[in-house]
Amino acid sequence: MERPSAPHADPSAQEIAAAAARDDAADGTMRGDSDTPTRDGGVGARDSSSWDGLAPAEPGVVLGRVAAEVRDAIAGAGLPGAKIAAVGAVLPGLTDFHTGVCLLAPNLGWRDVPVRDMLAAELGAPVYVHNAGQAAAVAENLEGAGERAGDLALLYAGTGLSAGVLSDGRVFHGVGGTAGEIGHNAVPGLSEPCNCGNVGCLETVASGPAIVRAARRALAAGEDSSLAGLDGFDARDVAAAAQAGDAVAGAVIAAVGEHLGLAASWLINAYNPALVVVGGGLAAIGDLLLDPLRAAVERHALAPALRGVEIRASVLGPDAEVRGAVLLALQHSETYYRVVFRA
Repeated sequence: MERPSAPHADPSAQEIAAAAARDDAADGTMRGDSDTPTRDGGVGARDSSSWDGLAPAEPGVVLGRVAAEVRDAIAGAGLPGAKIAAVGAVLPGLTDFHTGVCLLAPNLGWRDVPVRDMLAAELGAPVYVHNAGQAAAVAENLEGAGERAGDLALLYAGTGLSAGVLSDGRVFHGVGGTAGEIGHNAVPGLSEPCNCGNVGCLETVASGPAIVRAARRALAAGEDSSLAGLDGFDARDVAAAAQAGDAVAGAVIAAVGEHLGLAASWLINAYNPALVVVGGGLAAIGDLLLDPLRAAVERHALAPALRGVEIRASVLGPDAEVRGAVLLALQHSETYYRVVFRA
């Protein structure tokens, strides 16, 4: 990766802000998060709020709220006058990190949104945009389950499905910054329309909404489940029912785990990582999801590629992508460049 120029700021006054506009894995609502770590890596402030009804959302409305939360976090940390040296932004979709444009975020209804320029205009600071899978992979490698493995693949399973890949501690972006969109690979035999406009994407059977759809189909077919007593339910309700021993819910979670295992096997065969981390909201389901995922990996991955590979759940949970946004913003500061990319 080309070494970026250091931002023009007094190093003694530098602060790094991070912002995320993301869709929650279980309920599909929009969420906004902001962190303001100080220069020693501590987190000064945090705010998280559910934005019901904003997905799909008008980009200007969402990014305006994100910018407001970043400003509030700065003020809440007692630094209202601090200069923001850089802002890291993460989005659930295809992003071109060179231009800061969100090329496509199907679950937000966004296409060709100039996120970098819009946030920079609001905040008066350089903005660096990545997708959630890439950002979460960086955070898990440096601060979480990755334990600085360096060669790591993160499977990000929530409202959508994507991946972040690190090679020797560096993010693999691809030529246009869109690497990792594994959820939009079509699987023969699948027929569910995807929000991206294609049919049969893996994401349609391996995501939070896929869990809800599968559970509703089971109920419509007359299968007996405690979910039938709920007025409405989301993926968290299905997971809770599975944990409580509901056979229908358990079968739904296991099937999604198997599909995620197929995705993980693709990552293992293609990139030969030392470690696969399962992140995003679905990782919180635990062994009911991870056990069938691991079993599917054993069936589908090539034995030489799988040898020695560990599969772990995220340690950072929903903080991963925001922490990754911080770290990816830090890479653009000369002070932190070597630290961020040390495997």
